[in-house]
Amino acid sequence: MNIFDGKKHAQRVYDVISQTLLGSKLVILQVGDDLPSSKYIELKQSAAKTLQVAFELYRYPTNISESILLAKINELNEDPSVTGFMVQSPLPKELNLKSLVSYILPEKDVDGMNVSLSSVVYPAVVESILEAIQEAYEVSNSKQNFLKGKVVSIVNDSIILGRPLAMKLLDLGATVKVLNRFTVNLEDQIRESEIIVSGTGVRNLIKIASLSLDQVCIDCGAPQGDFEFNNKFDFDALANQNFCKFITPVPKGIGPLTVAKLFENLAKLYSK
Repeated sequence: MNIFDGKKHAQRVYDVISQTLLGSKLVILQVGDDLPSSKYIELKQSAAKTLQVAFELYRYPTNISESILLAKINELNEDPSVTGFMVQSPLPKELNLKSLVSYILPEKDVDGMNVSLSSVVYPAVVESILEAIQEAYEVSNSKQNFLKGKVVSIVNDSIILGRPLAMKLLDLGATVKVLNRFTVNLEDQIRESEIIVSGTGVRNLIKIASLSLDQVCIDCGAPQGDFEFNNKFDFDALANQNFCKFITPVPKGIGPLTVAKLFENLAKLYSK
């Protein structure tokens, strides 16, 4: 079984973009104090400091009105000093993420939230997942048709992960099933898939018993992961197990690379 090293891949990204971001600025809007989200923001802020990127975080209480957030989005759209910005998810159920991010200008949409409409870049997590899948099949070019005919189950239907990832995989010739944690007979769907991508944050959602040695398992669940094995073994001990062909562990898997890919997106926006 092969294990994806997200930190190694992230460093490769930083090595490429480190000299291209001087003078850029990243802004994040956060509503509430969701712990995994706050941890990701800390990692982004730390990376920004290392890359000498100006960083600004606006925190709002959970009872913030949509109109106040829209006013800030419009302000950031018009601020020439801001290279890119994003609304950190999740949001309180009273706020509509899809509606809010639709107001972000394409040239400032650093996390590709409006990818189906006009975004310049894809969501960082989607780019990270694709890189992991490429490694699983030992290819170096995403344009290679290695995904043609492969069955992929995505256990996430959000606008950040599941939906844009499905679009990208369909473009690459895969057969895609978009599921969620409420899907009936989820384990049967998992068994029938060659690639499983899960990002629900539901601990132990994907059981070891549902997996086979020829499957690729991409775990995007935070902070504990969705796959049962992520709660049974540490990173090193996983190497001696045989649950599947390839895994991205939590932590040290998709998470670190997603942070790096966000700054890669920022570099793309900065160069426009």
